[in-house]
Formats: sequence, structure tokens, C-alpha cells
Amino acid sequence: MRSTYVQVLFVISVAGAGAGAAAAQEIAQSEPRGVGLAKSIAGRSRIRVRLASGLVVELQRPAVESALLIGRVGPEHSAVQYQVEEVEQVWRRGTAAGLGAGIGAGIGLVGGAITGAAITQLNVGLGSSSRFTKAERFDHALILGVLGGLAGGTVGLLLGTPFEKWNTAFRSRRRVLPVVTTEQFGVRLTW
Repeated sequence: MRSTYVQVLFVISVAGAGAGAAAAQEIAQSEPRGVGLAKSIAGRSRIRVRLASGLVVELQRPAVESALLIGRVGPEHSAVQYQVEEVEQVWRRGTAAGLGAGIGAGIGLVGGAITGAAITQLNVGLGSSSRFTKAERFDHALILGVLGGLAGGTVGLLLGTPFEKWNTAFRSRRRVLPVVTTEQFGVRLTW
């Protein structure tokens, strides 16, 4: 989960895109930082946090009190606290249904298009009296591709639902932060 850094000159952190990321950005821009963070972690038993220093920490039983994010690093460890201003990004566990649907739709689309093209070619190869034009072959591939994409997306959605993955719940506003640690020196640009 560590970001890749260019040593000495710049440290660049680019967060992933997605529906959760867009919603997190809207929360960060429309509300005070602590309120948006508190809403994004409400009811969660554990979260992952990226701090301005680049450190990624998994917290159990997180809560926002005043201007502090508090939680436990592990079951045996005592509580830790971080300033809300230090928090760059927060992830929480969510379903992998969207990822499964996307992968399934892509596989179904390609498989359906190949099947549609193969069926028209097979029909011609078996000595059928009718020849398909290029437009008709394209139409068959397109129709079977769309149907395959819908079927594959549905299967992927159903298969991905029981699995979990980390989704972005909160992201800080765009900003430039200096980074000075024993491992890195530079400037972090956050998008």
C-alpha cells in the first residue's frame, strides 16, 4: 500500500478513481474535514488510513473526537491518535461486486463478439447458400458481444458480492505538502 516516491525532488501521490473516490472528494470539499471523515468511518470496525507522511495504518474501532482520529493499531496495542489534518485518505472494507461485474462484462463482451464472428464464419464454411456481408457479420458479433457482456456482468456481480476489498471512503482536498522523513525528502502533490 506504499506509494511510489521519486527521491529528493518530488513525492507524488495519485489516488485511484472510482465512485467511492468521487463521493469522498465531494464530502471533503463540502464539509469541514473532521465532519466528512467522521461520516466516512461511522459504524466501521476497522479502516486503513494514509497519513501525510505516507504511512499507512490499519485502525480498529476508529472514531473522530474533536480534531483527532483515534483507534487501535492492533488488539493488544493501546489507542493511537492522529490529527485529522494529517489524514490524506481512508479506506474501508466493501463488497467487490462492482469489480466482479466489470471483469465479467469485459470477458462476456469479448467472448460474445468472438462467438458471433465465429458463428457467421462457420455458417459460411459449412457450405450455406447464403453469404453474410461484412455488415451482417459485424451485427452478429455486436449483438452477441452485448448479450455476452450483460450475461458476464451479471455472473461477475453475483460472484463478486460475497468478497470484500478496500474502497476509498475519504480523501483530503488537493494540496501540496512538504515531506521530510529519514527515507524521503521532497514535496507531495495530492490529487
